[in-house]
Amino acid sequence: MHAESRTRRLVAVLAALVLGAIAVAPLSAGPAAAATPEWVRIPCSEGAIDQATLDQSKEEGELFLTLAGHLDCADPKQSGAAFAYAVYQENLAFAALYTSNLRQYAAAGQSLFADRKRVTTNTLTVCVVTDVDVRVACIEMYFDQLDHRYVVRPLATDDPLVQRPVQATPSEGGPRPVCGHCW
Repeated sequence: MHAESRTRRLVAVLAALVLGAIAVAPLSAGPAAAATPEWVRIPCSEGAIDQATLDQSKEEGELFLTLAGHLDCADPKQSGAAFAYAVYQENLAFAALYTSNLRQYAAAGQSLFADRKRVTTNTLTVCVVTDVDVRVACIEMYFDQLDHRYVVRPLATDDPLVQRPVQATPSEGGPRPVCGHCW
């Protein structure tokens, strides 16, 4: 009798799941969402990271990276075009471009940028990118085991560390935990 009771319960659960799926199916029909967020781009390949510095917060002992620089491009039509920071992590096959890192171009002249964000790893590579395959300037940050200090240095845009595709990722998703103020 006990086995018969379990079988009835199992059949009832399966029936409820099937009926629930049938009832929900018409609601899920509609246009598919875009696989990647919208990123409006313009041709731009000139600029530099003028400042790349590390500092440690006295209150919390956290490490922060400040990047500041310029692009020699503008968006006079104000079409919503943007450039971004691509974050290259050694354990990923692509560079993550989080939508929170999109920056609008200036309407005229140079487009300036400056950001200070928390670093949550001992190695980090960041490039300013204007398209999925256009790296304008890059830096590498790592912990030097011999000197027991963090080092930030410019990195060539064709360095093997950054020869990976860039993938636009919504800030709330992605391959790392959500951290709105982290690289």
